Amino acid sequence: MHFDSMFYIEKEKVSEDKLKEDLTVYGKGYQNTQKIVRCYKSSGEYWKLPIPYAIAQGWMPQAKDNTPNTNTAWPKSKFTGRDNQEDVIATVIAHLLEKRSGCLDAPTGFGKTQVALEIAKRMNQNLLFLAHKDDILKQVETTAKQYFNTECGYIKGTKSQTNKIITLSTMQTMAKRVVDNPEYLSN
Repeated sequence: MHFDSMFYIEKEKVSEDKLKEDLTVYGKGYQNTQKIVRCYKSSGEYWKLPIPYAIAQGWMPQAKDNTPNTNTAWPKSKFTGRDNQEDVIATVIAHLLEKRSGCLDAPTGFGKTQVALEIAKRMNQNLLFLAHKDDILKQVETTAKQYFNTECGYIKGTKSQTNKIITLSTMQTMAKRVVDNPEYLSN
């Protein structure tokens, strides 16, 4: 087993049927077609899984899921769902309440950023938003300001500003922090 921004486990240790059951989200796609999103991938002899799922399964005993249940009130939102965004929000929230992790996969222009922020608001949870590039984080920061009139915190380089309801970081930064300090996720 090893992990970077995802968790890897040997394929013989968990069946694909279990992963399909636990980490597949069903919803509506473009023009009401069925959308199936699998939140795991095959990577050679490993399954590549979301870290919170691995923690929940007990596969990362050195880490604890310290996802805060915040009483922080999110500011009012200017978000108004369009197309099938409300259906996606409801589906993802139901999945998160049951499984504690997931992913959102939608085409360019769907409004993934607004939907992710709205999901966190409706669940009244702080949000750690990970992306692979800084320009995506800037987009999230702009959207948070536009729709929620709120500032974002950052985890970047030596900076750890996690006292905001939305914290932004790159996957590379988080992976480096965990590699440098395996206890990082439990803090």
